[in-house]
Amino acid sequence: MRTPPVRQAVIVAGGRGTRLGAIAADTPKPLLDVGGRPFVEHLLFELGRIGVEEVLLLVGPHRAAFARALRPARRSAPRLALISEPEPAGTAGALWHARRRLAPRFFLLNGDSILDGNLLRLAAAMAEDRAAAGAVAALAVPDAARYGRIACAGDRIVAFREKGAGGPGLVNAGVYLFDRERVLRQVARPPLSLERDVLPALAAEGALRAVRFAGRFIDIGLPDSLAEARGLFPAWHRRPGAIVELGALAAAGGAATRTRWRKGAAGALRRLNDAGYYAIVLAPGVSRGPALRRRLNAALQRQGAHIDALYAARSDSAFDALLESARAEWRIAEAGGLLVTGGPRIVPQTPPCLAVFRAQGDLDAVVAAAVPAQP
Repeated sequence: MRTPPVRQAVIVAGGRGTRLGAIAADTPKPLLDVGGRPFVEHLLFELGRIGVEEVLLLVGPHRAAFARALRPARRSAPRLALISEPEPAGTAGALWHARRRLAPRFFLLNGDSILDGNLLRLAAAMAEDRAAAGAVAALAVPDAARYGRIACAGDRIVAFREKGAGGPGLVNAGVYLFDRERVLRQVARPPLSLERDVLPALAAEGALRAVRFAGRFIDIGLPDSLAEARGLFPAWHRRPGAIVELGALAAAGGAATRTRWRKGAAGALRRLNDAGYYAIVLAPGVSRGPALRRRLNAALQRQGAHIDALYAARSDSAFDALLESARAEWRIAEAGGLLVTGGPRIVPQTPPCLAVFRAQGDLDAVVAAAVPAQP
């Protein structure tokens, strides 16, 4: 029996930011301005890209502040639910208070850090290992003293070491995918810490999988790292993109089914996702674009791949208009990238930085020739 796709994320966002001093005296860390918007909105954007539809924000005692700050964002996907707690409960205790809202599988993120990487690699790892209770994003850093270390046997986490020892090491990046029932067995009544209580217990059972990432990572818990984050955003989101015509991915009439994918299509999308490209699909002659993207992403998630956006129109001749919309909204012309069409189409006014490929054979081969493989 196939595991249903993961469409929920939980963000732990109730911390006060005591190490930031006066900077966070009146503002929860996830609501601090970074790149012209509350930091947590950058997380919401990244989650929406990979197909997450609902985000539970565990806001501690700060519900009113989050409701005020994020009210404009509530009109866009993913939909938000703010969950408070009657008293400080720790990171795992906050999860306990949200237990009745948790989906069978859910992403869990810290609200004061961000990892640049394809988070659906966690879903692919869990799909491969049905015995795992969770997958943990692990990051190799030159100095692990600030974070603490992860000890692994292969891809299995065997222990979490306390912070303090310097030198290179593998650290917990604060991004997880959990099986609800398995993790809640370790969460008794709060207060309880995810890092000190729950994760070590799951590691002792051999129930946690480490998924290694090599992308950028930053948290905003210290004045220096907050200043660094403010220097990186909003350029953090400026990246190349791949615009792919639906016909290069799936046979006509079978775009939503698992059996009609063209050879190499899912692997090509995974390569684009891993390389940090936006993956945007144009679907002329197709109606109900949001529903189609949802179905495509459900099939792709098991392979660690996703489509960031899908532009559809009923008319078969709408390709040029869809292309212009995608280029404008995602600023593809600014960052460069590639365009893959499903046939011998003439593409007008393509900017020089947007190379055009026509996928007559394997899309995977086309993308492999244009996009470097990731470690």
